[in-house]
Amino acid sequence: MFRKLFDHIPLFLRPAIFISGLSDILSLWQRAGAKERGILILVFAPMLVCLAGLLLSVVSFVLFVLPSFVLRLLGWGVLTAIFGAGGRYCYERMTGRSVPRGGASTRAGGYEQAYTDVKFTENEPGPRAQTGEGTSAPHREEVRRRWFERVRGKK
Repeated sequence: MFRKLFDHIPLFLRPAIFISGLSDILSLWQRAGAKERGILILVFAPMLVCLAGLLLSVVSFVLFVLPSFVLRLLGWGVLTAIFGAGGRYCYERMTGRSVPRGGASTRAGGYEQAYTDVKFTENEPGPRAQTGEGTSAPHREEVRRRWFERVRGKK
């Protein structure tokens, strides 16, 4: 007798049987009268309570646990980025040296000068600037060319 019971346990534990069993109960509910509906509620009440608990657990996980986990990860990521940038800024200001960045420009060309070190206007006095005359066009072109080379990192 126990042998037959153990042989049928895997058949009863398949999810397809649970889903088809629920649809069977719903079809019986629609066809039944008041007396049969009372019997169905009495007999299947424990299963319906467990099903409601399962649905409540899934809904609470999706609505509360999963978003809090994702938001916690995003929060730690944002804090890491903020404190990393702050640490880099403080280190550069205290030591006067820039932290090498791991980007493609550092690996490819060895360019470690920060863009904040580039002057957008060069106020180097030329020979004519000291006398009060305007600078010549070739001198301005040379200043502009040097500025673009420093921005591109070809210094």
